[in-house]
Amino acid sequence: WMLTDRFLSENCHDPVLLAAALSESSAKPVIMGLSGRNSTQDRIKGMLADAKAKGLRNFLAVTGNLTDLQHEQENLRSPFTDSVEILQAARAFGKELRIGAVVNPFKYTPQDQCLQYAKMLRKIHTGAQFLITQAGWDMKKAQELQWFLQKMNLTLLVIARVCLLSQEEAQKLADGFQTGVILPVPLATRFQLDAGKTPEEFQQMQLLRAAWQIIGYKKLGYGAVQISGVRNGKVLEALFDQIEL
Repeated sequence: WMLTDRFLSENCHDPVLLAAALSESSAKPVIMGLSGRNSTQDRIKGMLADAKAKGLRNFLAVTGNLTDLQHEQENLRSPFTDSVEILQAARAFGKELRIGAVVNPFKYTPQDQCLQYAKMLRKIHTGAQFLITQAGWDMKKAQELQWFLQKMNLTLLVIARVCLLSQEEAQKLADGFQTGVILPVPLATRFQLDAGKTPEEFQQMQLLRAAWQIIGYKKLGYGAVQISGVRNGKVLEALFDQIEL
């Protein structure tokens, strides 16, 4: 399970209590996000201390963004902690904590690509023990990340994020999608065309594409996938059925 410390608002839930309850009820490990958005070092350290006391050991350092706050002036006044600083703070809580970081391999200019990989290396050298990719649909870029890590002799777990869109999200793609997620125009057009079909047909196409991605990520050497957009158990079962076909 992956649990963000941000959801509908800045203060809608206590991430530590929710992560502990989810871990206990599911008997499965939970990765708790640590977001730098509107966070001070004291907030990060406080969450880590509380989480460690409740037996949580897996965390994901995320810088986050300020674009969804109401006003630009609020952005300038709001505290902001970079993911590298979060990783540095986490190291003080002992080696038993497992801290991951995010990388976005779906960059298409040399400048953006170099900046992204340079930041990834900083995160790894600061203590990141696993990586989770941003969502994307370009398997060549996903392969490129694995090649880069191999060339640098870096052997760590890489988790690929796979995103299932809802029919409503696909219909609104012309207005943009999630921050940081690159959706190629031809694929976005295909999604919008699919959104004009029945809900059952649309979901079937989404499941099929996600299954192809998951199989592809496995062949590329990714250790796991994080699936977002699954809204109930039946959808997850249907996705597993597609993977097995």
